[in-house]
Amino acid sequence: MTQLINHTSAHYSDDGKNYLDSILWHMNAAARARTRSTYCPPPKNTDVVVIAKPEHVAVIRPAEITSGTAKTHTGVVIKNTGERTVKLRETATAWSAGVRENYDKKTGYRLGASGSTRLLLDTVKPIRKKGKK
Repeated sequence: MTQLINHTSAHYSDDGKNYLDSILWHMNAAARARTRSTYCPPPKNTDVVVIAKPEHVAVIRPAEITSGTAKTHTGVVIKNTGERTVKLRETATAWSAGVRENYDKKTGYRLGASGSTRLLLDTVKPIRKKGKK
């Protein structure tokens, strides 16, 4: 008994045919016989369409992260609560001190906010990097 349970199953090679139509035809044979429908021949097994895999797929690596978001300058911002020194990064049209704190490069006024907050453009100076004189 245990020999039957533990036996290895036979492995059949795939012949590349689609037998689904044939299986469904055999499943419905009894229903066709009961209803005495006209004879329909069994379907022929069709070849399975295999999508060819490319031999070599190029690995797309993410671009190296640049330090474009690093703060490179310092400047003085005037607010209604007083002055404060902030670290800035430079974009094409503005100085950015944070996510929602951008100042126009030409005028120094804060972008997207009403009020008197502005950046003193003459105080914008580059940050000296460590190890360089």
